[in-house]
Amino acid sequence: MRQVLLKCFHPSDLVIPWHERRIRVPHSFVEFTEITHLELAHFTSSAVLPAILRFGIQPRAKSTRGIEDGLATEPNDVYLLSGVDKHYLDRAVNAHGGVGVAVIVQVPVSMLRADINLFVPGTFERAGVLNALHQSLLAGACSHRGPIAPASIFAVVDNTGEPLR
Repeated sequence: MRQVLLKCFHPSDLVIPWHERRIRVPHSFVEFTEITHLELAHFTSSAVLPAILRFGIQPRAKSTRGIEDGLATEPNDVYLLSGVDKHYLDRAVNAHGGVGVAVIVQVPVSMLRADINLFVPGTFERAGVLNALHQSLLAGACSHRGPIAPASIFAVVDNTGEPLR
């Protein structure tokens, strides 16, 4: 199977009004099933960026810098966004200092799962795994099973979308 990359996250979305942002995930489930890799963003702080560039993005269970603020998360997953939610930039800066940055990664769809926080209890199981991931990405988020290696980091941008790397 040939690799088909969909660029879901675009740095320009960081500076345009939320109502003008486009969802780049196909609305068609059939089109979505043809995609093998996604370009998504992990929002974090510049204070932890050197460790991320060296060791990759680590799940909370493997990191000494996890944020414990009551948000339900899978401890062995890394959370990724298909669009902009500045809450996560603010959350990282409040926890670690520095300034907000987006680490843009290219990852295989097979390593992703739906963010179960986006589903009404009981509906996730009925959706089916790939359909649930599609719905989750349309809503803006998903998680990656396990760490994301430095080689999967495509770019890093500041909170205005300007490249840092």
